[in-house]
Order: sequence, then structure tokens, then C-alpha cells
Amino acid sequence: LTQLGMVRLLEGNAPAAKTAYEQAYEEMIYGLNSLYFGHVALLEGNEAEALNQYKGVYSEAQLGQILFEIDRMAGKMPDRKARLDAFAMRVRDTIIRNHPEMLVPEIVDYWVAEQQTAYAFANERWESAAAWNEKSLKALDVLASGQVDSYQWKSRKLDAMLSRSYYLIYLGKTKPASLTQAIEFARQGEAYAEKEYAEYPYLDWFKTNIAHASALRNQPGDRAQAIAIYNQFLDKTSYDYDRWELLQKDFRDMHRNGMKWPDLKSIILAIKPVDVELSAKEWQEIGI
Repeated sequence: LTQLGMVRLLEGNAPAAKTAYEQAYEEMIYGLNSLYFGHVALLEGNEAEALNQYKGVYSEAQLGQILFEIDRMAGKMPDRKARLDAFAMRVRDTIIRNHPEMLVPEIVDYWVAEQQTAYAFANERWESAAAWNEKSLKALDVLASGQVDSYQWKSRKLDAMLSRSYYLIYLGKTKPASLTQAIEFARQGEAYAEKEYAEYPYLDWFKTNIAHASALRNQPGDRAQAIAIYNQFLDKTSYDYDRWELLQKDFRDMHRNGMKWPDLKSIILAIKPVDVELSAKEWQEIGI
């Protein structure tokens, strides 16, 4: 019902959104956070009431959600965008100022950027995903170097660095130089992990991003490097995911998004496990 309420908000239908949120409030054991009714008040043009409802926020993640959802509303309502953008900044500053003991500005900025990045990724908007990911990393640079929960933030920073190298691969479809940037950034991620968080569980994924970008870039030596990395990756054992299936998924996703692999079939034949036989459908799904 909260999702239905958001749909109605984005349609500009405040009464229907309010009805959906009221139903959600009745059905939830602990009720519904007042932020949703703040959205309704904002859509109705009652900024004072919206700000009052938003004061029920008790975490940076919730404030990040509010700012993200206001931005979505602004994107759907060009005639109100300037007002909504200005109000969002007012909400951010007011709530942080009122709760300095509870809300850290950089954590708020991180959660806004993470939600924006996830939304762009889900909609395959790679330029936007990369731009918001950069903002996320800016906040994480501060948080990971701090004294509070630095281990957690270092892990999140590595997640964001891994994502950035991946987004840059997709940008390589129209900007070939992004493939070189993807390789360089993945190596930066590896170096950061080795220095700050050697137990990072997805360290090998930086290497597969290097392999993907190298195979797609296809400069002298790139293909051999990609095959070597893929084989090293497949030689290791994972207990929480299938390494061959992970590579296949990457190949499928990149093909579906229009990436052009130079002679992918010969790479697959050079790396696939000896006991694996791809069906005609599986070959087709990766563009062969």
C-alpha cells in the first residue's frame, strides 16, 4: 500500500495517495511513519504541515528516503520542480539542525545518493547511476576516514567502488574511454581493499570487472589478460554463489544492454568449465 501511495503521488493525485497511506496505517501493527503523510501535504501545497510530518524522522536513512522521494515527485512535476527542490533542501537542513546528536549530514547524503543510484541502475540509466555513485563515494570518503563505524563505511565504500567500475563498463558502449577508466578504478578498489579491508568478500569481483572491460576494449594484450583473469576467478571456490553462473549473468546482462563483445565465443570456449555444455538458448542469451 505504501508503494501504491507513491504511485498516486507521482500521478499528482493527493487524495488517492492519502487513502492508500491511511489503509497502510490501519493494516500495520505499529502504524505508518508520518513521513508518508508529509508527502501528501507537500503535494497539496501545505509545506508547513509537510515539514511538521517529516519531523517524525529518526534516522539518516529515513531522511534520505524523504529527499529521494521528493526528488522523484519533482521529476514528475516540472511546473513544481523549483519549489520542491528548494523545499527538499529546507527539510534536510531543518531536520539535521534539530537533531545534531542523531543525524550526520554525510550519512544523509550517502543514503540519498544510494537510493538515487539504485533507481538509476534499475532503469538502466548508466550516466545517472555513475553520477550519483560519485556523490555516494564523496560522502563515503569522509565516513570511511572517521572514527565511528569506520569498518562498516570502508565496506560500503568498497561496494560503491565496485559498482562504479561496473557502471563505467556500461558507459563504454558510447564512450570507449570509460572502459579504461573502469579498469583503472577497479584497480584502485583492489588497492584500497588490500590496505583497509583485506577480508572484503567481493574482492574478486573487481578482477572480473577488469576482465570484462579488457575484453570489450580489445586492445593488444587485453583478450589474453581477460581470459587469464576469468580462469583464475573460476579456479577458486565460493560457497555462497556459483562463479560460472555469475560470469554468465554478466555476459547476459551486458548483451541485453547492447554491449558488443569482440569474439566472445572464443573467450567462453577458453574459460568454461570442462563439464559445462551451453545450450543453444544459453549461447543466444549472451549474443552468440
